Amino acid sequence: TQTPIFIAFTVAIILQLTNSPIKPFLKDIKQFIDENLFIVFGSINDGDYASLLIGMAAIGGVFIGLHYAGLSTLNGSIYSKYPNNVRNLLNEERFGKIYINFLAFFTYLALILVSFRVVGFEKIYLMPFMMILGIGIGIYAFIHICQVQSKNVPKCSRKMYHFVTPIC
Repeated sequence: TQTPIFIAFTVAIILQLTNSPIKPFLKDIKQFIDENLFIVFGSINDGDYASLLIGMAAIGGVFIGLHYAGLSTLNGSIYSKYPNNVRNLLNEERFGKIYINFLAFFTYLALILVSFRVVGFEKIYLMPFMMILGIGIGIYAFIHICQVQSKNVPKCSRKMYHFVTPIC
């Protein structure tokens, strides 16, 4: 439990330290885009910054909840007649554990970055790109997990599984 927390804090601190070297580079890119592509980028204000991070944390929380709701529904209804060791195989599925750890990391990282900003640290310039990429991967991984787990469901139970997880 302490290792993921430590890693999330370490990543947040590293992101905070990247602001100084990246600031001139981003200024040059912004100037190039403003002059050549006729798109004007403004800087993100504090409210939008916090809203983006809190929204991403909420998205992560929703997908974690959906994953466990699907697992508990499958365990409770479809696999109820199987022995516990067979039901536990679904909970120990490798890709699902990696997915949950990944989502938990990005959700917690978003909350750490919000708390850093509340305490008075500078906004992190790479945060929007990194968090959107991470949550995007989480969304598509959820679809992949649904497809993989639906293949593992017995054929007679597939209709029930797709009723429980209509996204897949």
